[in-house]
Amino acid sequence: MERTRLCPDEELSQAVRHLRAGVEVEESFRVVDEHLRSRLLKYFQFHGFGSSDAEDLVQTTLANVFQGVRSLECEESFMGWLFAIARNAMITASGRLKGTGHTVPLDLAGDPNTPEDPPDQVTIEDQVIESVWTAIEQLPPQQRQCLVLRVRDELSYEEIAETLRLSLNTVRNHLVLAKANLRRVLKTEPEESQ
Repeated sequence: MERTRLCPDEELSQAVRHLRAGVEVEESFRVVDEHLRSRLLKYFQFHGFGSSDAEDLVQTTLANVFQGVRSLECEESFMGWLFAIARNAMITASGRLKGTGHTVPLDLAGDPNTPEDPPDQVTIEDQVIESVWTAIEQLPPQQRQCLVLRVRDELSYEEIAETLRLSLNTVRNHLVLAKANLRRVLKTEPEESQ
């Protein structure tokens, strides 16, 4: 039986539908894992977890998704539900690390300016990326969270509202303010360095 190739979003939606129905469970979970593992890994690394801890959190999140997917009310809320599970796993892990005296590093995963790079190899593109991340770090926490979920994790406004437990209008307002603040900070930055 030949299968038609679906676009990634359709393939993920179909896999979620199958998981909820208990159909082709193994293959469906492989599809979910394939589509979401790297996004979840980036999400945890962005929030300061090292590669090993982030990978553990991805596993925990996907295991919780697998266990609870049948209780999901509708496929449309899957991404918000997924990131709520990821957020809860992160909060639990942060509490565990805090209780053991370990610290969660606040390094940005994928920072192009690692200590091994000689200063003359830092490109203009790297400097722009660093400026943007620095500006994002300066945003108020909820503006930053909304912006990161929207841009990096590609969540819809509705999914962000569900994930952060905010109203849709609050999410819209935070995103408008975050973008305005970034424009203002990034516009004034070159003038300050002259």
